[in-house]
This record gives sequence, C-alpha cells and structure tokens, in this order.
Amino acid sequence: MGFQDWKWIGETEYFQQSEEKAYQGDLSLRIDRQRDYRTENMAVLKQSIDDEPSEARLETHFYSDGGVNSFGMVFRWQNEDNFYAVDGRTLTSGGRTQNIGLYKKINGQDNNITRIGGQNTHPDDDTWTQFRCTAFITEGDLHVRPEFRSPSGEWARYNDDKDLIDPDPELEDGGGVGMVFYNPSSAARGTDSFYLDQTRIYYDQ
Repeated sequence: MGFQDWKWIGETEYFQQSEEKAYQGDLSLRIDRQRDYRTENMAVLKQSIDDEPSEARLETHFYSDGGVNSFGMVFRWQNEDNFYAVDGRTLTSGGRTQNIGLYKKINGQDNNITRIGGQNTHPDDDTWTQFRCTAFITEGDLHVRPEFRSPSGEWARYNDDKDLIDPDPELEDGGGVGMVFYNPSSAARGTDSFYLDQTRIYYDQ
C-alpha cells in the first residue's frame, strides 16, 4: 500500500514518509511526536471506506525510538464522529503497567467501553515488532484482539486470556479500517518518533 492509498485524518503534519528506517524496502511511515493528545490522528484505508467491512484485521510492523507512543486500530469508521478504536501505550512501549482500551465515538460522543491490562510484552525498543489487531463478532458480541509476534515466531496476546469486548455493538453497517495514533505524554517526553512498515488490512467483502 502506498501513501496515497490512505485517508489521513487529524494533525496530518505528523505523518511522513521516511527513509530513516524501514522493515523492508526503502520507505516507512514515520509518526512524529504530536502535541495535542485530544485529537484522534488516523490513517484509514480508502478502499475499506467504500467496502465497509464490519470485521477486519490490521497487521503491521512498528519500530519505536523509545518513550511512550499510543497506537492502535480504527475500524467501522464512517466519519470523524462515528468509529471504533483500540489503542494503548503498551502496544509500542513494551511496558506491562499501561492498559489497552477499546472505545467508540457515536455521533461525536466518546464512549469508553473496556480496558485490559497488558500482561505480556513484545521485544524492547529499537527493534521491529510485528503487530496485528483483529475485530470480529462472536455470539453477538464484538471482540477485539491485539497481538504481537514473539521472538519464537508465535503470535502472543498482550493479555493471555482476555479480548476487548463490546456486548452492545454499534455501527453494524461497518466502515473504514486503519490506524489511530496519539500521544498523551508528548509535551513532556521530547521528540521521539515511531515507524510503521508493511501495513496490511484484511477483511471479507
């Protein structure tokens, strides 16, 4: 997927193609430190906006320079006032103490649904880590499962036995799928950046 295949939302000056680091090839997406944690900065795959899947998977590789970066998946994106998102500082910082949260915005109103603790950690900073997040329906509930690929090559959940679950799913007609990122500690933690490469979106049409 190229830079032009995504719809960029929010403070887009913080999204740049970079030659500094890449998992494969010559370019990656660099996310610079953002200054307003209240803004949801997103990249939504344009084709998925047209296809409107209700279940989907995001898969990517990320590299963190250090510090704390919030990153996750946005799905069922219909517009900037209606979408689901899962994010957590644990996803990129490698720490166990932060929580991973699922929330939705409906008609402009934020709804925090649930949070889980990150029991397991991916490799330290300064390495490329493969990440995936899957949104799916089971017995009427919406499940979201964030995972990373461990050094052994196996996929591991951030929490061994818990998904993020919404027992009252909304936006059932589906919507766009992509990435969400903001940094709640940006003003205090300098100018660290993180990088994304080989990003893929999977869903059934």
